[in-house]
Amino acid sequence: MAVTPAVGSEPVAARPGVEHPAVRIATADDVPRLASVLADAFMNDPVYTWMLPSSLRLNARLREMFTAELEQYGPPQGTVWTTAGCDGAVVHCHSAPRRCRSP
Repeated sequence: MAVTPAVGSEPVAARPGVEHPAVRIATADDVPRLASVLADAFMNDPVYTWMLPSSLRLNARLREMFTAELEQYGPPQGTVWTTAGCDGAVVHCHSAPRRCRSP
C-alpha cells in the first residue's frame, strides 16, 4: 500500500506493522460525527480551554466550533478527509490564502 503525501511528492511506502486506515473525502453528513470526535480530542487542549474558559458545556461549545470550521473549510473552499469510521479529520483549505479565514 502506498500513500501519496502531497501533490508532486513521491509516494511513500507504508511501514510494516503500522496500521494505515483507508482515507476518504468527508461529506456534509460526516460533519456532526467529525465535530464530535474533534471536540473529544481537544477537550483538554490548553489553547482551547483558554479560548473557551468555562468548563461548563466545553464539549458542546467545541462541537459547535468544529462544526462551523468543518462547514467553512469544506467544499468549495477546501477538502476534508476522514476514515470510514470518522475517527478523525484532516482539513485542507485550497483557496487563495486571504480567502481562507476562520468563521
